Amino acid sequence: MYFDGINVKLEVKVKDSETSNNGADGISIQAAASDVELDGIISRYNQFAGVSLYGNVNMNVNMKVKGDVNLYKNGDDGIFVFRAAVVVERRGALNSCGNGIDIGSNGGATFSGNGYTCTNPPDSITCDPCPTCPSDGA
Repeated sequence: MYFDGINVKLEVKVKDSETSNNGADGISIQAAASDVELDGIISRYNQFAGVSLYGNVNMNVNMKVKGDVNLYKNGDDGIFVFRAAVVVERRGALNSCGNGIDIGSNGGATFSGNGYTCTNPPDSITCDPCPTCPSDGA
């Protein structure tokens, strides 16, 4: 799934969907700002990230995790954030596990909210507490 609104604010709601086995990201959002609601999704076995958020400088993303969101066994990150400040409101489980990186970032990204306090080393975000992966990968 690809959403493009480089110069506008997008409202993106993805419910009860699976975006798996793609040659790129499972879900890719590019916008000046966005409200993203994920509810009961699976995004796995994608070549790159399960969910990627690409923004302009100072992009703000409000992400609501309503139902369980499982982003795992992807080639890169579970969630990848570029140039965005992401605030998470989490009601369901967020399992974000990539190829060694749960939540990756670049370009001054930050990730915070509802149980996450994250810092931004050069290429990844570490969170406390970090999401957990399903042991069987299914």
